[in-house]
Amino acid sequence: MLVWSHLSSQKKPLINERNRKRRLQWALQHIDWRVNDWMNVIWSDETKINRFGSDGKSYVWKVPGKPLKKHQVRETVKHGGGCKMVWSCINWYDPGYIVDVGKCMTKDVYLEVLQDDLIKSLAWYMEESGESTNQFIFMQNNDPKHTAKVVSKWLNEQGFHVMEWPSQLPDLNTIENMWQLLKKRLFRSYDCPPCGIHELWDRIGHTWYQITAEKCQKFIKSMPI
Repeated sequence: MLVWSHLSSQKKPLINERNRKRRLQWALQHIDWRVNDWMNVIWSDETKINRFGSDGKSYVWKVPGKPLKKHQVRETVKHGGGCKMVWSCINWYDPGYIVDVGKCMTKDVYLEVLQDDLIKSLAWYMEESGESTNQFIFMQNNDPKHTAKVVSKWLNEQGFHVMEWPSQLPDLNTIENMWQLLKKRLFRSYDCPPCGIHELWDRIGHTWYQITAEKCQKFIKSMPI
């Protein structure tokens, strides 16, 4: 006898046939990669961090019949209370510099981030690894501001090897795991939300730079090999 249950429909990215083929091609190109290959990649992306926690659902454990405790209730404010949009990168050797990119990340803002914070992160990775610039591969997704002509021109002039990245493939970007870890630590390490946006940024920086190289390596080792 079939038993039906009612549940919310599941969401997944809409992937057309062209992108399916590109994803498969990317997978085949990297099928023989091992940890020694992945450790040369500099993974990058932006993320939004809210002052009052996640935009999505959150879950708590409670004893049946008992009232909710303070830590099991998520307080809300009108208009969300503000947020920070940040950019950073990670590599085998450490998290990179993290930067507040403001309310809108344009191609010009992104170029400035690369010229400053990516270059500083790269210098640190070179010092830690003893490798030259051309040993590293820079990963960014296909957001239009990332692939703008002015950005591509600068990356090419600097001699960066840029990894080709299929559309709609965020699940394999290792920095997504790091963003999740950062947000989890942010909202578990403090008893109350930040008083304002400036305090939120202070907490973000403090928490980000406490993440160790070992955590980066754990996530990079999770890449398919």
